Amino acid sequence: MSKQKKMAISAAAIIVLLLVFSVTILPILVKNKAIEAIHQATGRTVHIESVSINPFSVAVSIKKFAIEEKGGGPFVSFAGLRANISLASIYKRALILSEVTLESPSISIARTAPNRYSFTDIIERQQAQKKPESQKPLLFSINNITVSNGTVDFNDQAVDGGRKHTVRNMEIAVPFISNIPYLMEKYTDPKFSAVVDGAPLSFAGKVKPFSTSMETEVTIHLDHLNLPRLMAYSPQLPPIELATGMLGVNMNVNYRISADKVPELQIKGQARLDNIAVTMKDGSPLMKLPALEVNASKLEVFARIFEFEAITLDGLELFVSRDAKGQWMYERLLAQKKADAPVENAPGQKDEPVKAGRQPLVQVSVLAVTNGHVHLADAVPKGGYRGSLDDIDFKMKHFTTAADKPAEYNLSLQMGNNTALSSGGSFSVAPLVVKSSLKLTGLNLQSGWPYLAKFLTVPLKGILD
Repeated sequence: MSKQKKMAISAAAIIVLLLVFSVTILPILVKNKAIEAIHQATGRTVHIESVSINPFSVAVSIKKFAIEEKGGGPFVSFAGLRANISLASIYKRALILSEVTLESPSISIARTAPNRYSFTDIIERQQAQKKPESQKPLLFSINNITVSNGTVDFNDQAVDGGRKHTVRNMEIAVPFISNIPYLMEKYTDPKFSAVVDGAPLSFAGKVKPFSTSMETEVTIHLDHLNLPRLMAYSPQLPPIELATGMLGVNMNVNYRISADKVPELQIKGQARLDNIAVTMKDGSPLMKLPALEVNASKLEVFARIFEFEAITLDGLELFVSRDAKGQWMYERLLAQKKADAPVENAPGQKDEPVKAGRQPLVQVSVLAVTNGHVHLADAVPKGGYRGSLDDIDFKMKHFTTAADKPAEYNLSLQMGNNTALSSGGSFSVAPLVVKSSLKLTGLNLQSGWPYLAKFLTVPLKGILD
């Protein structure tokens, strides 16, 4: 046998041995090493059913991975993970994954106290470990990332009564994430969809996550988010109850920040509230709002420019009451603020001039209130008084806080069965100028007797137009 044939047979044998090693022995070594490393980092029990390596496609697959919660129970798991390693990793000296697929990931976490979670011990464990000397960051490019059928369970034990939140049917698609310099200035187009606490949520957009001038543009779509469940997270619980209410959002958000420019945050799109019902703590009604829709044409938050195409309220219903002591229900809602004591300057210290901030510019093309109602219950007059304003229709056009630009309005309503009020005109905010016309018909003067009884000896009768 010639020397060349012997060398070829030897090379082929080495290749076969490497293939057998990479298919049979190497996955076991990787599996055991991964379990040991994760356990060392988290202090948790780790399970991996299998690791497989395909030497032909240079792909690594993991099946049925799970990290248990401290003391047992689910923490983090997934049904399968597949990553294809690109051969470009060799000559680019970077970790380049051409495709990453994650199937059925699941996370279960709990908040046990303010600022403490079920995974806090892992963070503390990492902080206690010695950090290696600073090295150059690993360059990477992870491409074609897909996550399917993800779930999240969040058990918040730190709020009164506890709250459980869920994320279901989570789908994520990201074309690439990279910190390689030539890719950092390129946009990645992530997509996300899930059902959060029963409300469908999705967003898609463009992001430069590692660029020196971070830019983000996303479109957010949210349907029927249950608002009463979120009231427990209000920084200061209001003296009211939000009995019902749903939130929907369909908006585009742009955020830009760089070292040499002022940050920019622009928002446009639609937000909608449905079936809002607010009550007092004792259960008495305060407000009902079947529908509120806000269409924002341009909201530049940092520049303080707020432009609305339309704001519409349909079926607004207010319940106004005053008790026998003369206290309106609103007075019970407003917190009493103590006046701050004046602070005296130190000897020789001069008063600093107060810098006037830029006044916000607010513009509303159309504001409309349709089919509104106001219910009044007043216990102050003898015998009490009950009345209502019904069929309230209000429309305002071209409102702005800019100087010398008047807005137009029209108002109509009913008081009782036979009394009608209508008004129209214009007004401006800066300076405050109002031009208005008023028409009142069919006002029964006797209806105001509870308020006139202490001034008059006999009821006043008649109709006023």
